[in-house]
Amino acid sequence: MQHESYEAAAVAQGNEVLDAAERTARELGVGNTVKHLLVANKGAREMAQDLVDYADENGAGLLVLGTHGRTGLMHLLMGSFAETVMRQSHLPLLIIRSKAEEA
Repeated sequence: MQHESYEAAAVAQGNEVLDAAERTARELGVGNTVKHLLVANKGAREMAQDLVDYADENGAGLLVLGTHGRTGLMHLLMGSFAETVMRQSHLPLLIIRSKAEEA
């Protein structure tokens, strides 16, 4: 039961981030925006392909992703979802590093 509450909290937080990003994009004059929160119990490669497929099927012109900005050993151990998407997609990709990792 605890897993479901963590997942619900993560989805709620993800939607808050997407809502804020959409507001910012509109304030900056970006035209059409589509939010898509990908929730899956898959590996990064499969999730990346799901996102790329969704973007292709819906005529996306740009993918915007957040990243933790891991480097070194953590990058080797954890991998990079954004990097995986970049390798699988032909679309331009805007990657935004999390504030927690900037300091």
